[in-house]
Amino acid sequence: MSVPGINAQSNSRSDSPLTGIEEARVFFDHYLDAYNQRFGKPAQTAAFIESLSTLIHDPFIMLPVNNPPFLLPTRADLTRGFDGFVQQLEAKGAVKLTWQEVNLMPLSEHKILANNVGVATNSQGEVVYETLSLYVLVRVDGAWKIAVFSPYDKAYQWSIE
Repeated sequence: MSVPGINAQSNSRSDSPLTGIEEARVFFDHYLDAYNQRFGKPAQTAAFIESLSTLIHDPFIMLPVNNPPFLLPTRADLTRGFDGFVQQLEAKGAVKLTWQEVNLMPLSEHKILANNVGVATNSQGEVVYETLSLYVLVRVDGAWKIAVFSPYDKAYQWSIE
């Protein structure tokens, strides 16, 4: 799934272009769609990696919970890590990821800070995993991409208000 130029889409309520915040919300929907198309379908791994690759900025900074920040050599290396995350969730019985919260704060016309809470649910709809993550989105050539990603511990949860 490629998501070129999300800002070129129209707002369903009118013919006006989407605002940066609305574009970012659409972007995060596409981001979860990529994950949800992969759950339970290991044969879709290559398509999943390709989908996520279109959503990731190069360079990309990963800020792990308890380790120093790092850059991965390629987007493919990074998205393989995301596939490992899907495999961990599948081992817990997860079949779907949804956003519980998407908190967005524009930092400029081309940069948005996102503080999101996602939940993974099993086939009965029970939450099997909760993830809190900080993102910095950048708009490059008219499309939003993730430049920084940092999962973090629920004990430090905060909200953009």
